[in-house]
Amino acid sequence: MLKKFIEQIQQMAIASPAAERCGVIVDGEVIEFRNQDESPETNFIISARDLVGLHSNDFTIWHTHTPQGFHELTPADVAIAKFIKRPVLMVRGDGAWDLYDPLITKPYLGRTWRTYHRNCYSLMQDWYKQEWGVVLPDFYPNTPDEFTTISPSLFLKNLELYGFRQVAEPEKVGDVILTNEAHAQGWHCSIVTKTTPMIVCLSQWIQRP
Repeated sequence: MLKKFIEQIQQMAIASPAAERCGVIVDGEVIEFRNQDESPETNFIISARDLVGLHSNDFTIWHTHTPQGFHELTPADVAIAKFIKRPVLMVRGDGAWDLYDPLITKPYLGRTWRTYHRNCYSLMQDWYKQEWGVVLPDFYPNTPDEFTTISPSLFLKNLELYGFRQVAEPEKVGDVILTNEAHAQGWHCSIVTKTTPMIVCLSQWIQRP
């Protein structure tokens, strides 16, 4: 069924390469709403009135990206999904697509990389939430380039605000290991999940709650 929806939305993207189109998938049907954003070539806005008017709360928001748009969901897309607690689907005319459902947590192993919702930090967020009930904010860059142009990372800059502190070495389950490369300090992270950890990235910066 998802493949059918993607193909249908892809045709809309092909027909409108200069602007994003948007709507919802509900009751097995793709419904289009007017994009109310002032810059439809790069963004989309669905009116709250359109969403309130739906006769079902079980819906997926969809939108297209132009050929110049990102080939995955953006940080804003992920934020929208989390705010309304509904899935968001993006489709481009070239067939690239990305889907994020904030109500589903993927298994820790075997995830397909997605820049803004299936990365090392989102894995850390999921682990802390599922294992300890700790909710960590989204510290994601606005563009993939910021992984290498902004250092230290947003998380590293704010870690003390969320109860983390530096330790000399991994001491217990839940300790976090961050990269210490000058051009990407703190952007890559891993978690100690056993008392004798297998460390997957070397770092001098180690924090724990």
